[in-house]
This record gives sequence, C-alpha cells and structure tokens, in this order.
Amino acid sequence: MKKKSLYFLLVLFVLSCKSYDVQIKDFENASFKHVVEKTLKQYDAEEQKYSLLIFTNFYHGEKIIVENDKHILYQNPMKTIENFGLAKMIRIDNNYDVKIKDIDMNIKVLVKSNLAKTHKFIYIEKDKYLKDGIGNDSILNTKKVYKIIYSNTLLGFM
Repeated sequence: MKKKSLYFLLVLFVLSCKSYDVQIKDFENASFKHVVEKTLKQYDAEEQKYSLLIFTNFYHGEKIIVENDKHILYQNPMKTIENFGLAKMIRIDNNYDVKIKDIDMNIKVLVKSNLAKTHKFIYIEKDKYLKDGIGNDSILNTKKVYKIIYSNTLLGFM
C-alpha cells in the first residue's frame, strides 16, 4: 500500500511539471467572416487538414523551433508586434503532432494532432510575467510558461 501511494504521488508530481496549460474555447470578439476567409486563403489553410498556429503575446526575441514529424516549419527568433499582440502565424498540417521548442527557456510544448484536427486556430501565448524589470527571467515565477488555446474563432487583432 505504501508503494502504491508513493507511485501515485510520483505520477502527480510528473504531471504537474508540464510547462504549459491547454484550453479549448471560442472567443466573443472574433473576426468577421470575410477576414477569416481572407486569412485562411493568405496562408493557404482553407483545406480541412490545415490549421493555423498563432503565436500571440509576450515574445521578446526568443529562439523558437516549430516542427512536425516531417519538417522544421519555423526556426528563428520570435518577437511580438506589441500594437497587434501578434508574433507569427504558421500553417500546420493537423494530421501530425507539432512540437514547439523555446530554446532560450529550454521548454517544449506539444500541439496534439487529435485536438488540432477539430480546431482551425491554435493560439500559443507566453506568460507575461516571465521577465523582471530589466529583462531577466524571474526565478519567482511558478505559473505555467505557455498557454495553448484550441479554437474555431479567429481573434480580431488583425
């Protein structure tokens, strides 16, 4: 019995160490239908097998790698355009899991294929409280570093 309790606590600890939070929601301040259609066409993501990976707030030039099982989709520093709250949009094939690596913070985030297939827009947001006043990583931050939001609505920041 003692062994089972210890094993259970170990499993809980490992699960709580995940550095990202996952949400599924649609937004009230969604873009108009013609904006959604234009955006999907611009990224050639109109087919059902594609979703858009949207990096939003609080990127300050960190080196990010986005890859699926077949290709590296993006491998550069990422910086949010403050006025828009948008850093980058990337079309993904939602038949594959997508791995996002933040090289600077040594964090990996997984966008699961089974959720991506049912959501056209996947938002990747960093926690805004990760940096202290002079740009250093805060050692006091105990929150999740990344948030993944699976959605079928395009936010109206464009």
